[in-house]
Amino acid sequence: QMEECPPGKPHDLQILEAPYQGGDLSMIVLLPRRRDGLINLEQSISTHNLNSWLKRLRDQKVRVFVPRFTITDSLSLGDSLQSLGMVNAFYPDKADFTGMSSPKDPLFIDKVLQKTFIDINEEGTEAAAVTGVFVAMGGIWKDPSVFRADHPFIFFIRHKQTNCILFMGRITNPKN
Repeated sequence: QMEECPPGKPHDLQILEAPYQGGDLSMIVLLPRRRDGLINLEQSISTHNLNSWLKRLRDQKVRVFVPRFTITDSLSLGDSLQSLGMVNAFYPDKADFTGMSSPKDPLFIDKVLQKTFIDINEEGTEAAAVTGVFVAMGGIWKDPSVFRADHPFIFFIRHKQTNCILFMGRITNPKN
């Protein structure tokens, strides 16, 4: 049974899950049927909806056309760590790294940076060629054995056992 969609939400969605080697991680691509459907799709994403959509995936051979892309980003985590209670380590007069430094040259944390890098290329597309696809929320695709991400889409990389999303992004201008 399909879910009823509230007015203004996407009516058609194609989902691809491509497992990575080892099977612990997978890449999920949410592709709205409409080329201009990304905003409505983003508004409809919730933990409940995503879990519901993923439960309906089925294994089948799929011809996959996903553009190559690389995304890099850098985040400063100092403020976040301090808001979680890790405060003293950032101040030279309060940090205590006994055993790692001498009292003459005390250590303290200056910055915490996180860099992320995601690269989807031909090898990733090949690995995704035998996977699951589901046409959700109504509508039947003309060729369900083809997944062609030639317009804006959202992707996730998740740890399958815990269902934890490790990365999330959107591609607004795919170039095949």
